[in-house]
Amino acid sequence: CDLFGVYSRKVSPGKELMNKPRKNRSGEAGTDTMKELQAFAARLRKARQQAGLTQQQVAEAVGLANYVSYQYWERAKRWPSLEYLALLCQALGVSADVLLGLTEAK
Repeated sequence: CDLFGVYSRKVSPGKELMNKPRKNRSGEAGTDTMKELQAFAARLRKARQQAGLTQQQVAEAVGLANYVSYQYWERAKRWPSLEYLALLCQALGVSADVLLGLTEAK
């Protein structure tokens, strides 16, 4: 299944799921995919700031061992898995539609 223009890789249970942007034949992330990832990262950062939370607080709320993985999402380095996307929505009090840019935040 290829959602959000990224590929998923299987990891053993208990390991963190992190999806990297799909790369083109030259090994670089595709322009459209990177633009989408950067837009997602900006919406994620805005939602966190509006919720009045730090990166560390959000990372703890979604069950990450440290906030470095969260920083990857906010810095447009990687996509969160669907599991983490759902947890982010709960922690930040926004819908997935808002984080994915399908609707505007209220």
